[in-house]
Formats: sequence, structure tokens, C-alpha cells
Amino acid sequence: MEELKKCYQELQKRIAEIENRHDTDIMDFINLDEEVKAEYMGDWTEKDVQGWEYLLNRASTIRKAYMIVAEELHTGEFLPEIDQ
Repeated sequence: MEELKKCYQELQKRIAEIENRHDTDIMDFINLDEEVKAEYMGDWTEKDVQGWEYLLNRASTIRKAYMIVAEELHTGEFLPEIDQ
């Protein structure tokens, strides 16, 4: 469990690093249609967005794994949330 938590924290750190390198908030454009997205990306490149999405997907998977392990081991009520 501790390894999952460490991995999740590292991914969150890397996500924050990517976001901090840009003036434009990714939430301003990430959910827009592809035709419109390019107009609002600001200083983000397509490669930056792909890297951010990759890390976000990995963090989501690690979070799910943490919750599954907690549920299967019946320890969920004793474990802090992965974000804490």
C-alpha cells in the first residue's frame, strides 16, 4: 500500500511540474472539442498535453489500485485516503 501511495504522490508531483511550466491552465481547454482546443491551448504543445494526460491516467490507475487493495483486504476504514 505504501508503494502505491509513493507512486501516486510522485505522479501528482510530475503533473504539477508540467502544469507549473505553463501560463495557461490546462483546465481552460482540456475538455474542449478538438477543433476549438487549439485556440485555447496557449503555451501548451500537443506533446505537453499528451504527457499530462499520460500521467493523469497513470495516477488514476494507481488510485483505483489503492482503493481495490483496501477493499479486498477490508482495511479501507483504517487507511487514510491516498491524497493524504
